[in-house]
Amino acid sequence: MFSSTLSRTVVATLILLAFGAGCGGGQQTKIELTPKFTRAVHPVDAANSQIISDANFQKIADGMTQEQVRAIFGTKQPVVDKYKPDEEYELVWQSGGKEIAVKFRGDKSISKTQKEVSPGK
Repeated sequence: MFSSTLSRTVVATLILLAFGAGCGGGQQTKIELTPKFTRAVHPVDAANSQIISDANFQKIADGMTQEQVRAIFGTKQPVVDKYKPDEEYELVWQSGGKEIAVKFRGDKSISKTQKEVSPGK
């Protein structure tokens, strides 16, 4: 399925680029392909909801590994173990309507967010 979708995207891109090159006006069509984004969510049970805290959020720094971030929360989950060096993905901890998400590129964290979420999201 992926290679079929990718093949259609590449063919469509080539057609658009060839067509755009033949059109006047000096403007070229810009096409950006965005890879699928992985978001691994770990629901934290109510008994451990205290780990979703401002104190833990403040401990997270850019450049940390998945292991270092999980150690802050004292959990073995979530895990994304198959990724490309430049691929971006998120590890997310949720409990009691709160969420802390840490975005990674390859094996290093690059940003973090903390927010309120609706139950079941």
